[in-house]
Amino acid sequence: MPDIDPDVASLNARLRLSTLAPHRLTLAQFLEHGDALPVVGNPRSWEVSHGRFLTWAEADSAEAALRQIHRREVESSLNWNSAGTSERGYLPSMPTQDVLDDYPDLKVTFAEILTGAVNLPEGR
Repeated sequence: MPDIDPDVASLNARLRLSTLAPHRLTLAQFLEHGDALPVVGNPRSWEVSHGRFLTWAEADSAEAALRQIHRREVESSLNWNSAGTSERGYLPSMPTQDVLDDYPDLKVTFAEILTGAVNLPEGR
């Protein structure tokens, strides 16, 4: 197999990450690959995006907006899975152990569903 150009390998890695939901990325990955753009006319409002994901946040800086949204998305996926059902029959995947390590307080809050759940296959 031929060697892959480092630039191509880097692009492939970034494209793969762009397909993952924010709650499947570590905070460091989300900070690196997410974008927060200021909303014109509102100095505390940010448009936060990653791949096809788009939302808004109120924060003092772009980094604070990214941090806020990442935590919200991780917590939201845990909330949906703790209920065990959704209106449409779809549950988001669970955050990985690496993602949960960024939020020790969420590991405590959702300990009941995380017991065994963090070891599910990658697609869950």
